[in-house]
Amino acid sequence: MSQRTRPLLAAITATVVIMLLGLSGSAPAVVPANAPLNVIADATYKDQKDPETISVQLIVELSPAAPTLSTPANQQIEIDSAGSRTLSHDYTIITNANGPDIYDLSAPLITTNLSGSPVAIFQQGAVPITTVTLGATAAVANSPAGATSISVPTDGAADDSVNGIEAGDTVRIDGKDHEVASVTDDGVAATLDLASGHDAEVLAGDLIAETKTFTLIISDIKIDDSASSATVDFTVSASSQSDSTLVASKAYTWTHEGGIFLPGIVHNQFECRDQGKNFGEVSVGQCLKLAAENSTECASAVMFSKTYPSWGCRCCAATTVNNLPGTAHKLWDIYELSTEPIKKLKAAMVTAEQACKGSGTPEKALTAAKTINQIARLLGDDDVRLAVEKSGTVATAAAILTAGCTDRPSGLCGIPYGAALKHNLRMFVLLAAKGGNDSITADAALQAYPDKTDSLHRRLLTEHRVLLGDADAFTDRSVKFIHSLFDALPPPLMKEGVTK
Repeated sequence: MSQRTRPLLAAITATVVIMLLGLSGSAPAVVPANAPLNVIADATYKDQKDPETISVQLIVELSPAAPTLSTPANQQIEIDSAGSRTLSHDYTIITNANGPDIYDLSAPLITTNLSGSPVAIFQQGAVPITTVTLGATAAVANSPAGATSISVPTDGAADDSVNGIEAGDTVRIDGKDHEVASVTDDGVAATLDLASGHDAEVLAGDLIAETKTFTLIISDIKIDDSASSATVDFTVSASSQSDSTLVASKAYTWTHEGGIFLPGIVHNQFECRDQGKNFGEVSVGQCLKLAAENSTECASAVMFSKTYPSWGCRCCAATTVNNLPGTAHKLWDIYELSTEPIKKLKAAMVTAEQACKGSGTPEKALTAAKTINQIARLLGDDDVRLAVEKSGTVATAAAILTAGCTDRPSGLCGIPYGAALKHNLRMFVLLAAKGGNDSITADAALQAYPDKTDSLHRRLLTEHRVLLGDADAFTDRSVKFIHSLFDALPPPLMKEGVTK
């Protein structure tokens, strides 16, 4: 390099450095991509009186960067009539580059205990997308707090956008989001107008970064075994098309906790704050299924009267999903599907086994009898019956009855709640059997009355569907008399008054 060239380059270099530092504020300055930089160097050489002026225009190149990706702030789950689940998560993405860039979106799925293959798509509004385009620029001069206009460098094109930012976009300036009202760019200078004033001074060099939201939707999530846990692991990534190594990622795991779901009372003696649809005289289980099929009108909860089922089962309005209970009412209860009923039923079986052996307390025995009774009343619904059978509690109840339930729980009062437990255990195994209350098989009757001395009670069950709540106090003569009473009833009266 000649002596003449070296000082000229040094002068140019010094001028460029000064211009970059001139954009600095209290934070590191950003020079927007596509912005023109005019470099003017004056050089005076030996034996030359007048300086020689050299002008060079530089165009700033894009400096790509990994974007910032938010953790999903919300999650929505929809369940269709076939039990398939759809998850949706909202994300926010913000550029950290100095100019427009395109980001490829991906979300590989890893699943456990699912049938089929769930599908993941991205959407903005209702439009499927695979990429997000974000613009960016920077202030070229200070702008006072409250101002709506910010001067920014031109991107070289005379139009109504600058570096990918246009009216209607959302930009983030110093941590605050603003809607862009308009953009003017005449090819020499540009102005960005905000819909509302910024609450602090905008300094020259402050990044103006576009931000957008998008939704990840994962559909067709079908659980093989709802009693077992299931998971969907996914990592949402946004990678720069300018440099695929620049990636922002957020991992998330959706979990189905497992367990057997049954209708359970979540608000005792309350009616819904607002009612949705009235599904008529159906079981609570069927009502909850209908509510799930009508999710636009219904929350996942229903109100039902055990005393007056003819009032109809009604869903709580979808608008009350986070605030279900309304007015207190002794004849209404609010139900949701929950794993709690099965947990309570299993605990009741443990208490029943202890009580039938003479341990525990009368209070615990009575609570267990009530729990078993509540579940037994739901067994007319086939889905509930199958779920209860799957829980193993029917076999447990039959085993307790086979082992015998003759003692009374210990306690000061000595109230024989063992008899109440035995009666409800019998009712439970009878209604849980296939056919339930419509027909009582010999096998079901044998489960309820396993002792060979109980043949008359079994016969009363299989022939007339009558379960005696006699605490096993009636003698054979008394049972035979009761049997003859039902034998003598005219068929219409028997049908309407006993077996219906």
